[in-house]
Formats: sequence, structure tokens, C-alpha cells
Amino acid sequence: MHGGLGCRAHDFGRLPLEELAARIAGAGFDCIQFAPAKAVAGFEPGPDGGIDAAFAARAAAAFTRRGVRISVLGCYINPIHPDPEERRRALDRFKAYLRAAPDLGCGIVATETGSLNADCSFHPGNRGEAPFEALVASVAELAGEAERRGVTFCVEGVVRHVAHSPRRLADLVARVGSPALAFLLDPVNYLDASNYEDRGRIVDEAFSLFGRGIRVLHAKDLVPAAAGDGMAPRVVPPGKGILDYPRILASLEAANPAADILIEDLGPDDMPAARDFVSETLSILHSRRDGPSMDAYAHCR
Repeated sequence: MHGGLGCRAHDFGRLPLEELAARIAGAGFDCIQFAPAKAVAGFEPGPDGGIDAAFAARAAAAFTRRGVRISVLGCYINPIHPDPEERRRALDRFKAYLRAAPDLGCGIVATETGSLNADCSFHPGNRGEAPFEALVASVAELAGEAERRGVTFCVEGVVRHVAHSPRRLADLVARVGSPALAFLLDPVNYLDASNYEDRGRIVDEAFSLFGRGIRVLHAKDLVPAAAGDGMAPRVVPPGKGILDYPRILASLEAANPAADILIEDLGPDDMPAARDFVSETLSILHSRRDGPSMDAYAHCR
């Protein structure tokens, strides 16, 4: 069994629902990450910040008619928001998305792990124990709701956030200990100007720690920017940067071949080449699965 190859819906812009579904299908994608407020023109959240049943039915039908599956419902919140009232609203909104996911034919709702800054930007205190304990409490609450709804709650690490490394994210999931928790892996999100030269070890660590718990891979790449920009990495299409994508995709195949791959952070004009690169790389890996040329990927098994 193999997962789908898709994109984030809102990378096509904020469009009427039917047009959005048609454009995604026309671009050759069979699954999406769907954040209705970012992707659908005229979308109005429900009173709890969620998705009402009528919209969910329309969206599910629009994508299903075109052979597009909603892989992930994106509800990116700050689960340790410094304002307790805002944090409560964010957690309640995430719960509303967990409730709505089955109506959309979707089994996963995802978020990142937040920051002591309200806008989720880097805060030097994010790596302390108090924010981590606050995150454990928030994630445990949401995971309990996910269990009740029969939905998977995917967490995504980011170098700027509390779960700033694969190890920290794995520790979070272990602490909560919920069967509803799984991983959304974006290798680029763990890298910044201070550590991108160590990218091979960091990405390998993520696959080693997360294993079959990886349900989704975000596919993008990065290059170091010019020295005048402080060598901050810049996002580029997969295969156009410094990440070893054959190794990443082989590692994903070994960990969980049913995981979906979602290309992200690209405009529509860049998506066909990115889609073809990922698809062709997977085809090569599949054709060599039993051959000696796969020995280079034996460490992933």
C-alpha cells in the first residue's frame, strides 16, 4: 500500500470551492492538506471556530468528485499561547476541527507546537521546561478528544517552536502516550542557519524516532541564502536544494509506505515540476527495491 501525492490546498490561493477542487485535480494531485479559512473564498467558520456540517458535506463532495482525498485538516494553532483566554479559544477550535474531520472524509488533524510568542515566532524561552509542560497539557487534552472522535492528531515540529527537534517532539508524544497521536514530518522545519549543515543527521534522527508513526511528509527543500542574509535557509522546490531527497523518500518508504507526501510552500507554477520530481524519484526507488542499488538505503530498514 502506498500513500498519495498531494499539496496544500491554499498554495493555489484562496478560491471558490469548486474552482479550487478542479485546479488541484487538474494539477495531478490526489490528496491535499486542507485549511478552509486559507483555501476557500467566502468560508465562514462556525460559532466555535470550526466547520459546519453543510460546508463539510459540500467540500467533501467537491473533492471526491474529482478524485482528491483530504489527507490532513490543517488547524494550526498556538497550543501554549501566552494569553490563557486565547489559548482556550485555540484549543476549542482544534477540538471543533477534530469533530468535523469525519464529515470531510478526513482522518487527520494537524498543528505545530507553538511558542511563548503569540504569533509563534521564535522565543528564547521555548526550549525551557515550563513551556514543554504547558504543551504536554494542551496536547494531552486534544489527544483525548481525538481518541473520542476516532481521529488521528498529527504534531509537527519546527526549530523555532517548543518541539524544536525530532527528539523533543518524540518526547512530547511519549509523555502524552495517546494512541491518537502521530507525526507530520517536515524535514526543512527542523533546520535553520545554525544547523542546516547537520541536516543529514537531523533528518535521519527524525525517521529513527518517528518510524511508522509518520503519517504525512511535507515535501520542500532549502538552500542557504546569500551571506548578506545571515545564511538563513530559503525554501525551494524538492530536489532543487541541499536535502538528499532520494534518501528521504527511501526512508519514508521504509518507515511507512502508506504515508501521504504533500508538496508545500510553492506557487502553482512550480508544482508540476515538483510533483514530477517526487513521483519519478519514488518510481526509481520502487523499481530498485529488490536490487543491489538499494543497498545504499539499507540503514533505513
